[in-house]
Amino acid sequence: MLQALQDIENLPGAMPPTTLTDSDGHTVPNIRWSTQFAQIAGGKYVAGAEPFSTSPSSRRRLPNVYVEFGTTMASMIVTFPTVWSHLIGQLLYYMGEDNIVFGSDSMWYGGPQWQIEALWRSQIPDDIADRWNYPQLTKAAKRKILGMNSARLYGLSPAASKYKQGNLASYTTAPELQPGGSMDTVLQGLGYPASITPASLMPDDNFSRAKRWAGTSAAAAATRASAGCGRNEGHAAGAVKRPDGPARRQPPGFPGGCFRLTRRRSKTSIWRGRPLIVDSRRRPWQAAN
Repeated sequence: MLQALQDIENLPGAMPPTTLTDSDGHTVPNIRWSTQFAQIAGGKYVAGAEPFSTSPSSRRRLPNVYVEFGTTMASMIVTFPTVWSHLIGQLLYYMGEDNIVFGSDSMWYGGPQWQIEALWRSQIPDDIADRWNYPQLTKAAKRKILGMNSARLYGLSPAASKYKQGNLASYTTAPELQPGGSMDTVLQGLGYPASITPASLMPDDNFSRAKRWAGTSAAAAATRASAGCGRNEGHAAGAVKRPDGPARRQPPGFPGGCFRLTRRRSKTSIWRGRPLIVDSRRRPWQAAN
């Protein structure tokens, strides 16, 4: 976001080209991850305008291409409003309000209410809109972005007006969401339904292995702590901190000793009931020196 702001304002650190000119001669600030895409979708990109791209010129508008913003909007609408104004202005100019949809990315950022409210309050400043010929972000456009466009894409146009605040009770009984309904089919995706395996039958899945590893690591750390081992104690494999004196050289399996893994690829093995620190490039029965 900071790089985009530097490019837009031509601040120190800006990366050329800071602007892109389309086939109509209209020039806009170059936001690296969106401006070229918007011009291509709008059928107005000129080959070579972005020197690091091999994209050909785009001579036709691509009406089946949509832009979805979630993380992008959330990361700039409050903290980088200038960048946001240019981004939404360019998307409206080249792609139109019918080809923009909102995605909250709630899996990563939690409830999206703050994003929705920020979009409703957002406006493109007049000085930016006038200088770069951006359309205004109207209430009608916001309504389309926040839901009406998605409802149309999912085949919910006739029912979209029902899903509004105060009428959520009808959501669960809507025919579009029943088995075989238009939205139910879209949400299920290809290959659905898939067989579901209970978690209890998957003891070796990645999450279970990670839990076991975390438990083992915690137990090992507690054992080392109880033995009085610190980061500066037992610097060499086989060095043991004795209660009655400094660290001394001892066999790698000495009871109560403090050991450290070597910096090379290594692992802990058990030999005759004793733990051995073994370098993977050594023979299995050789302790690391």
